[in-house]
Amino acid sequence: MSGRRALRAGKQRMLPDHRTVAGKQYHAYYTALAAQFDLSGPLGRLEASRTALRHLRWHEAAAALREAEAARRNGKGRRPSAMRIRSLIKIEQREDMKLTAALAALERLAPRRSALNGGGWPS
Repeated sequence: MSGRRALRAGKQRMLPDHRTVAGKQYHAYYTALAAQFDLSGPLGRLEASRTALRHLRWHEAAAALREAEAARRNGKGRRPSAMRIRSLIKIEQREDMKLTAALAALERLAPRRSALNGGGWPS
């Protein structure tokens, strides 16, 4: 990935192009994690980048499932089969489990911010 400048906030390059909609969502998820966790170390920033990517993948899987369910319910002509809907449900559940595991790994590596260590008061 030579020739590319570093991303803001210490994020790792996890996508081919971070200027896309997915890249902007990735940035939003990463900054939300940075607000909650102390990402002062490189390992914490790497894990936060991985967690933000997992959140993006889960969001994409959930959107695909919603679209397929809507097409099956309201669509005319070719619609997703019941087997395809079940497959999308499994994919969404698997992505959710991966996101949960990534959040747990991040919590082990980077402590949560609190009012005492610079996190501010909860809104």
